[in-house]
Amino acid sequence: MDNPCSGWLSDVAWDNITELEKLTNFHGIITSFEQYPRDWNIWYTANEPENTALPGETEIGVVVVLTLYHLDTSMMHL
Repeated sequence: MDNPCSGWLSDVAWDNITELEKLTNFHGIITSFEQYPRDWNIWYTANEPENTALPGETEIGVVVVLTLYHLDTSMMHL
């Protein structure tokens, strides 16, 4: 599946998102990226994404998505 956010999201991060889609609690995350790329970019570039709600997702997924995007940020807050 092609990366719908290739202008700002690495292919490695996109591959991780496509794997995350396979988990029950994250079904639909690919569709969310396809439908709301601007909202995801705003979250991705936020100064404190760990304190920002995920676009259309529940807070339970914040740590997982942060890990996929910002390993340095998520590890710093553990």
